Amino acid sequence: HDVDELRRKKEITTRGINCPKPIYDFHQANFPQYVMDALLDQRFKEPTPIQCQGFPLALSGRDMVGIAQTGSGKTLAYLLPAMVHINHQPYLERGDGPICLVLAPTRELAQQVQQVADDYGKQTLMWSATWPKEVRQLAEDFLRDYVQINVGNLELSANHNILQIVDVCQESEKDHKL
Repeated sequence: HDVDELRRKKEITTRGINCPKPIYDFHQANFPQYVMDALLDQRFKEPTPIQCQGFPLALSGRDMVGIAQTGSGKTLAYLLPAMVHINHQPYLERGDGPICLVLAPTRELAQQVQQVADDYGKQTLMWSATWPKEVRQLAEDFLRDYVQINVGNLELSANHNILQIVDVCQESEKDHKL
């Protein structure tokens, strides 16, 4: 495939030096399998024009401005590379800043971005020493297509050899109490 031909066909123009080549299909972005599976689940056949050029640019680490009409796939053009970037970072230490920041001009747009992100990047893990009906209900309410792992007896109860202390304090005292 000729880069100039693809850009012409998809009406992509670029300004700046050393712009990465656009991609023709999702596989060329080298996304992890969980992203590819989510794209398949969403029945996306090929990247939109903004994604063809936006994915390689975002994944390259270069700054960019992406301009395309509403409904053109801009949200995925930045969210998927952001999720890949986030998942490749070491765990944050106290005081570390955010790994990714998404700003939206309105609450409604922020909610739309969150809905799209949930399809690709939400993972919830629950760990418990016990499995009472309240915890089971939380799992049913908040987990999607989850796998349950049990070690030992399903009728586990709290370990009575562990002393649990609750210290109620003011908001301003919490860091000192820890």
